[in-house]
Amino acid sequence: MSPSASAVKQGLEEYLPDHVSITISGDPDYASTIATWNIRAQYRPLAVVQPTTAPEVSTLIKRAQELGVTQIAIRGGGHSFEGLSLGGQDGAFVIDMRKMDHVFATPEKNEVTAQGGALLSQVHLAAYRNGHKMVPLGTCPSVGIAGQVQCGGYGFYSRTYGPMVDRALAFEIVTADGEIRQVDDYHDSDLFYALRGSGVGSFGVITAVTLRTNDIPASIANFSVRWKLADSDIPSILKALQRACLGAPSSMNAMVMAWLGQFEVFGTILATSDSERDTNWRNFLDALPESNDARIEGMDFLTSVMDISKRQTSAPFYQTIDEVQREWDSHLRCMKIKSGFLPKPLTDEDMDRMGQFWKTQPSTGVRVQLLALDPGHTPQSDSTSIRARGCPWLMGMSVYITQKECRADELMSEAEERMPWLNQAYELFRPLSVGAYVGDDDLEEGAGVYEGYMASFYGRHLPRLSQVKARYDPGNLFHHALSIPVAGGG
Repeated sequence: MSPSASAVKQGLEEYLPDHVSITISGDPDYASTIATWNIRAQYRPLAVVQPTTAPEVSTLIKRAQELGVTQIAIRGGGHSFEGLSLGGQDGAFVIDMRKMDHVFATPEKNEVTAQGGALLSQVHLAAYRNGHKMVPLGTCPSVGIAGQVQCGGYGFYSRTYGPMVDRALAFEIVTADGEIRQVDDYHDSDLFYALRGSGVGSFGVITAVTLRTNDIPASIANFSVRWKLADSDIPSILKALQRACLGAPSSMNAMVMAWLGQFEVFGTILATSDSERDTNWRNFLDALPESNDARIEGMDFLTSVMDISKRQTSAPFYQTIDEVQREWDSHLRCMKIKSGFLPKPLTDEDMDRMGQFWKTQPSTGVRVQLLALDPGHTPQSDSTSIRARGCPWLMGMSVYITQKECRADELMSEAEERMPWLNQAYELFRPLSVGAYVGDDDLEEGAGVYEGYMASFYGRHLPRLSQVKARYDPGNLFHHALSIPVAGGG
């Protein structure tokens, strides 16, 4: 029998300091504490607790189990599309890391250490302001660092520097037994492997992660080239874009997308000099058909981060990186996402079929994108659990409806009207994919005639990951719909 929320709160208050917030249904701040941005994924947890230290997290985990709690979810940035950081269902016990968000930079060691509740924006700022350093993080600055590092972390710096997970040097994590572990290549190395690419809240609460930084390149520019979707030969443009994106130097980071009536390539150039940057841009642009609009703008690194956020994410409302915060329901929207790693370039036949179909795209509310990667980027000794290596493209697509388009009570119905188009678009990609990106969580992945979602998200790593799960969380305390299963059951 599940414990009552009031019994859990009372039981925790006996063991935790007064400054630790414990919120349950009926409390004045319960609605604001559980508020989230995606109307599709709103759940009511049993309780939400906001610790401030790793020992407090340890106490929470041990005491919650003594009180009868059987599911703990971890909320960092709160950006799970399926609401998994709230448990993915009503009744979960949530450890909310928002009060553990400090970031410590040590530029002389090319390192930055972030607590588990820190956002990408805070990591960017700390690295930049301490030695003019950077980490190749993802695209949206309001995403949480602990969640993204467990998924892989891809964005507009990945082709140059690889995914963010390859920068993880160490974790501090509290496991189901309440032990605070310092995890790296030499300590609990099997857990270190699991957390780097397939953690997704399955193994414990990350209270800190240390990442390797690098110097910010001398010359940075963001660029875009656009064509009108309805009036252009999209298959021909797509073929030219694939040649240009995959054939460009690794300093060119590009994403191809169809959305808002436009066919666009957007990207970032990370060059050693302005002359290199300008040469790369001219060569790239010369390889493309005549466009309706072409833009390039040199800028500093933090401006590049926010330019990407404003133009290419679902959270374009932050004007400066200092004001970025974890999202709640101030910009309510409805979003459903799908993804897939493509192991080889698209064939002409693939691009003919896709390009023609994309021309039927609704004018708002849907997006298809292809992020160019460097297939040759693999660490010399790759012991990560990242889903796929050696892929030239990471595909993503979404239904995305905001309150700019309709009232809050219409968001779901408007999204449902666009889902059939999204599903058809996905079926064009899916047979070409070697599996989905777990950072784009989609509960429908694997339905029908293709592989189940566990195989799709985790691939060949799944058996080993399940063994790691059995060692560190045999009772399956940290679970949700996409978490790693315990080997042998549980």
